Amino acid sequence: MQAQAAWVVDEARALPAEMEEQFEQELQALRDDTGIGLWVRALTFSDPGSNVRQTTLKARRQLSLDPLAALILVDRSSENIGVSYAPGVWQRYLPADLMRVGNEARRQAQEAGDDLPTRVRTAVTVMDRGLRQLEADRAASAGAPTAPELKIAGILALLLAAVALAGWWAARRWKGNPQHAVMRYFFPDAEVSHRLGAPFGGGVIVESADT
Repeated sequence: MQAQAAWVVDEARALPAEMEEQFEQELQALRDDTGIGLWVRALTFSDPGSNVRQTTLKARRQLSLDPLAALILVDRSSENIGVSYAPGVWQRYLPADLMRVGNEARRQAQEAGDDLPTRVRTAVTVMDRGLRQLEADRAASAGAPTAPELKIAGILALLLAAVALAGWWAARRWKGNPQHAVMRYFFPDAEVSHRLGAPFGGGVIVESADT
């Protein structure tokens, strides 16, 4: 796995040093356990005319090109918190699940109060827990059949059962037919030509004629 010197980039001096140290340990553990690199970046202000989503996307791309990167962005001027995922993360998990985790992190952070470090602490906790759960679900379903595969298997099972039932019904109906009861089967008479030189040749081996 890729090593990272710092998972926290506090350009706005928004977080206490003790919290940064905690984040470093927790986010490194998340990387080791799931392969997802979750960064926390705090900016003093965002670009003029950019919304939170645009600023978060740009900040993630500037910070890392890792395909399995995720970012929690803190805009100190507006105290907004944004979440962004790299393309590899979108491919690894269901988009709906990723959106749910990100939205939940922002919602709980907003409800955590006015203290910005507390809100960031809440967002990191929710993201860490959510990404770990998505990875656990992915690992658990890796060997399980998918829904389309189960559907196809069910259809094939029904078709085989229908064919078997039709064959059983046809055989039973034929055996109950009166013509079947009186029918006899014989091997046909067949004349086989001489097989000269064959020690066990078939056909007529002795011929005689009355004179």
